[in-house]
Amino acid sequence: KSLGMSAVALTDTWNIHGLHELYKYAKEEGITPILGAEIYTQSELDEKLLHKLVLLAISNEGYKNLIQIVTKASLDNAGKIARTNLEILKQYSAWLVCLSWPVSSEISYYILSWKSEHEICNRIELYQDIFWMENYFLELLYHSDIPKQDFITDKLIDLHNKYDYPVVACQNVYYVEVDDASTQ
Repeated sequence: KSLGMSAVALTDTWNIHGLHELYKYAKEEGITPILGAEIYTQSELDEKLLHKLVLLAISNEGYKNLIQIVTKASLDNAGKIARTNLEILKQYSAWLVCLSWPVSSEISYYILSWKSEHEICNRIELYQDIFWMENYFLELLYHSDIPKQDFITDKLIDLHNKYDYPVVACQNVYYVEVDDASTQ
């Protein structure tokens, strides 16, 4: 609030433990809480790989769907890294916004695997079908210290310019004050 922000999101990886507290405190301060999670999906190209997505609830129904996805992934993968699949996402995608995630996303993997533009577009459109076209965004991030991220971002911008796929500029924030770096 002291930085003039009108909204704040929390997207912990495979859990939603902090969302209740975020919601409560953000509301008390007049800030819009954005409730979400970073999730893993099983790669369909390489069974050893997991890809990340960011899911953001846009309504109470979306929050309930987020809870379902996170819970099912945790219960179905006890003792392993929680992950979901496209069938579960299809079942619970309503009222969720999905961000493709930067370098470890499935779309990025297609780009780095030199898949054809047609194959990349088909994969993007699959996610658009799952989350509704207006709720699936290619996540743009320039971060030169992440190998190949700038290359991926340039390709995503090209696809956006050519096919008008929705994009969103993102930057992960793990703390607000520099003094919090050691805690993170």
